[in-house]
Amino acid sequence: MSEMINYFRDIEKSLDRNKQLAFEQIGVGKLIVEEYYCISKCNEVRLDFLPADDSNLDNPLLTFRYNFDSMDATNIIVNDHRFNSNLMIMNISNFNNRNKEYFMNHYEEAKKYGVKQLGSKLSYEIKRSMNEGTCILYSDVFNTSDYQATYQFKHSGDVYSIIDAYCMDPNCLCNEVLLYIMKNGEPEENDDVFIVRYNFNDHTTVIEESSIVSERVDSIMQGLKNDENFIAIIKEHYHHMKLIGQEAFKFNEPLRKKKIGRNDPCPCGSGKKYKKCCESL
Repeated sequence: MSEMINYFRDIEKSLDRNKQLAFEQIGVGKLIVEEYYCISKCNEVRLDFLPADDSNLDNPLLTFRYNFDSMDATNIIVNDHRFNSNLMIMNISNFNNRNKEYFMNHYEEAKKYGVKQLGSKLSYEIKRSMNEGTCILYSDVFNTSDYQATYQFKHSGDVYSIIDAYCMDPNCLCNEVLLYIMKNGEPEENDDVFIVRYNFNDHTTVIEESSIVSERVDSIMQGLKNDENFIAIIKEHYHHMKLIGQEAFKFNEPLRKKKIGRNDPCPCGSGKKYKKCCESL
């Protein structure tokens, strides 16, 4: 499932364009607006402007991301030289000023829809991993390509990529991410790789596995801890995975019934005993 959800096609299940926002522009004619939302906490919508008589969603005349809190437009792409993008952005901002709840309501509906869809359609392997308390790759849940890097950064002249995995148990408030960090390549092609469990609440790290010296790992992790963009991404991904895990539990009641002994390893993967970790939450 794509992270972007078409509000009218996916949620409303409607092909009636009379329900959608529409604007007129001289020289172009009537334009219909397609709204795309994701399940993140971005308060953004992607708006695609198409001719009213064109049902092909792949060829918008204009597309941009619009933050309905700050009213900023970004990622602006104009595919028709006749199109006045500044005018359309102004029209959207004027509409947003008059109808404060419009985009927010659609955004909230899209988040609920997206989480429900992902939670109900997880593969058997992911459900089993959830039941066993194994961290699950973000890219596996969102059906992106194998080993798709979440983040890339430079350290001492080398380029590194990060793949992230999370505990999806909604009752476990571990605030942790399992990071697979590698230099220039995919895991099976790379000897310079290490795995770190990082708590973004207290900023502690545990090296799970490494092919390089711990001092270099510490140096790399210190840089990441100070990287605001990286921290924002993993917090958002953690939030996504917990929401989808919560929905998955609703559709898979047997997952709840595996009893955990107080002296058993905590299913969140922290390495602590259950009684000293998530049992008290």
